[in-house]
Amino acid sequence: MNTISRSDLQQFVSVARQACRSSPKGTGPPVTLVWNEGGGTIHTRIGGAAVELKGVPTGSPQSVTIPFACLVEISKKGNGDVAFEDRQNNARIRWNDGEESLATDYEQVASQPFPKAPLEYRDNPGLLAALDAASRTASQASSRYTLQCLQLQGKTGRIVATDGHQLLVQNGFQFPWDDDLLIPASKVFGNRRIATDEPVSIGKTDSHVFLVTDAWTLAFPETAGRFPEVESFLPKTRTAGTRLQIAEADAEFLLERLPTLPGREDDHSPVTVDLNGQVVLRAADDNGRNRVEIVLSQSGCKGRSARFSSNRQFLARALNLGFREVSLPKSGSTACCLDGERSYVWALLDEHSVVKPGKQMERIVSPTPSTESSPPANHQPKAKRNRMPQATSQNQNGSQDAGIDTLIEQAEDLKSSLKDSLGKVNEFVAALKRQKKQARLVRSTLASLKQLQTLDA
Repeated sequence: MNTISRSDLQQFVSVARQACRSSPKGTGPPVTLVWNEGGGTIHTRIGGAAVELKGVPTGSPQSVTIPFACLVEISKKGNGDVAFEDRQNNARIRWNDGEESLATDYEQVASQPFPKAPLEYRDNPGLLAALDAASRTASQASSRYTLQCLQLQGKTGRIVATDGHQLLVQNGFQFPWDDDLLIPASKVFGNRRIATDEPVSIGKTDSHVFLVTDAWTLAFPETAGRFPEVESFLPKTRTAGTRLQIAEADAEFLLERLPTLPGREDDHSPVTVDLNGQVVLRAADDNGRNRVEIVLSQSGCKGRSARFSSNRQFLARALNLGFREVSLPKSGSTACCLDGERSYVWALLDEHSVVKPGKQMERIVSPTPSTESSPPANHQPKAKRNRMPQATSQNQNGSQDAGIDTLIEQAEDLKSSLKDSLGKVNEFVAALKRQKKQARLVRSTLASLKQLQTLDA
C-alpha cells in the first residue's frame, strides 16, 4: 500500500483539467499513479494532451489506473494522505474524513502510455508567462484560420497569437527546431500551481511539444492548420503619426475606471481617445444620456492631433501587458504598442463610434502628484536654488500653467453646469406657478357651479 497527499491530488486535477481542455464526467480518461523506489508520478492523457506530476512520495513498486472522475471524487473527501492498494482488478483507496477511516473500491481501467519524451530541450526564462499572455490573445474558435492555436516560430524564436482583432508577438525565445508549428492555446500556462520563475525546458517530438519544470511535464499535440502572416500588421515605429504616452499613475487610474464607463455593454465596448494638447477619454451609452469624460492629467502625446475609437478591452489589455506608449500609424486603422521584445496591435473602431466633446458630460480628472509632499522652496539652501538650471524653472512654470489651465477648464465646466441647473430651477418655479394658477381657476369654477346649483333649486 502506498500513499499520496491530498494536496498533490488536488493540484493534479486542476492542472489536468486545464491542460487537456476537459472537465471529465462519468468514467472519464484513465489516470495512472506509479510508485517506485526512485519516486512516484501521476499522469493522464486526454485528447492528445498529456500531463505528468513528479515528486509523489516514494514507495514500493506499484501502479494503479483509475478513471479521472474517481480521482476528482477522492480529492474532495476528508483530509490527510490517501492510500492506494492494488487488488487485482480493483484499486482499494483509503482515507480519513476527519472523523473516521473510510475505504472505497474502484475498478481499474486500461492505462494510456505517456508520450515519448524528446531527445533535446532548450531552457527559456519567462516562457510560461509568455504562453499565458499569448493564450489570452488567441481566439476561442476559428474556421478559416487556426486562431485558437499559438504559433511557435523556430528560426525567429517568436510566439505569435491573434484572434483576428488583436495580435501579440513575443520575441527572444530559443526553440530546438527550425520550422513554425502550432500548439493549442491553454489556460494551464497561467495556472499558479505550475507557475515558476525558473526557466522552463521546451522540446519537440514528431507528434508533441513538451514543456518541463521540476515537478510538471506538459505535452501538447502539434496541430495542423493555417495561420495568418502577421508581418504586415506590425507597423514600424517611424511610421507612427501620433504617440500616446500614459503615466503609470494614470494607467492604474484608467484600469480601475474603464470597466465602469457607460457603453460597456454595447457591441465592441467603445471608448473614444482624444489627443489634442491633452489626453482625454470619453464614453457614452446608446441613447447618449450617460456621458463621461476622463482627463489623464499626467499623460501626454507627441505628433499630430488624433481622435479615435477603440474597444476598451483592447486598451485595457495593452495596459495590463505593461505597455505605456501607444503608437498610431498614419493609416489610422490600428493602434500599436512596442517594446524591446513584444508587439501588441489591435484594430480600431470606425468613426461612427467616436464620442465628441459636449457640455452635458460628467468630467473626471485623474489625480496629480501632491505638492504638499515636496519640501517648501524656502527650506532649500540658496546655493542649491541658484544652481538650478533655467530649463527646469521653465518646466515648472509650464506645469503650473498647465495646472491653472485645468482649473480654469473645471471652473468653466462648473459655471456651465450651474447655469444649466439655474435654468432648470427657473423652469420648475414657473411650472409650479402655472400649476398654482390652474388650481385657483379650478376652485373658482367649482364655486361658480355650486352657486348655479343653488339658483336652480
